[in-house]
Amino acid sequence: MKKPAAGLLFFLALALLPSRSVRPGEDPGGVVDDTGAVHDFSRPPRRIVSLNPDFTANLLALGAGERIAAGTDFCPLPEGIRLGSLSHPNLEKIVALAPDLVLATREGNRPQTVAALRRTGIAVFVTGPAVTFEDYFSLLRRLGSILGEPVAAEEVIGRIEDKLAEAENYARGRERPRVFLQLGAAPIVSANRRTIVHQAITAAGGINVTADRPNRYPVLSREAVMAFDPDVIVVAVMGEEAAWGMERWRRLPGLRAGRESRVYAIDPDLICRLTPDLGEGVLSLAKLIHEEIPAGRDEGR
Repeated sequence: MKKPAAGLLFFLALALLPSRSVRPGEDPGGVVDDTGAVHDFSRPPRRIVSLNPDFTANLLALGAGERIAAGTDFCPLPEGIRLGSLSHPNLEKIVALAPDLVLATREGNRPQTVAALRRTGIAVFVTGPAVTFEDYFSLLRRLGSILGEPVAAEEVIGRIEDKLAEAENYARGRERPRVFLQLGAAPIVSANRRTIVHQAITAAGGINVTADRPNRYPVLSREAVMAFDPDVIVVAVMGEEAAWGMERWRRLPGLRAGRESRVYAIDPDLICRLTPDLGEGVLSLAKLIHEEIPAGRDEGR
């Protein structure tokens, strides 16, 4: 029988170490994450591993880019160690890096990954899912506290709030169109009211036609979208799939949005992610669904 690698034996041995979580009514004495785990960051972390691109973008926005020791394959890092996908990062690499903080999410990172890393004694701060803008602002404030950068966090929040206010002012007094926002092309995916995407549509002055679907990210048939018959369709998918998705809806003569040439595309990174671009994304969405194309951009009208 082949013997396990020494690095794996080390990792498995460390996996027997305990982690701590907060009890009801207890003074946490630290920063509590969304799994109830308590973290003492009296010394701000200097070596951070990010297991989600959104975390990486927020760390960069808070001026902590030099502290990022590694990230997953799609993290916006110009250089550095890549750890694989969100769902299956290389655990041995993470342990070998000896980070004093790992950032993970409940949507995207597996609970098995979080549990295994915590058992090594590594601090894993877990967040999500975020449903409202305030959830995201809470995350930014906690990151600011962890990093020792509370002022930077408030500055980022202020810039996002300014854009959200601009979007809401732009939409105020206008008719609220019924919007279908497409997040996946094959299959067709949208978002219900328990998502940031729904908050974005509402703040942009639209009505989310999939708000009452039971799943947060419902999978829909073409016929279901036609039954909604939205006033506006916004395709928020990457690359060639965006053009394909737009053309698909435009060719359906029985669909109001296609018939009236109100099918658009938007960069999904602007409205589907928890990054400082969210405010700009909501403003861009408001201008799309109210038929004003942002300057310098052809959204496919």
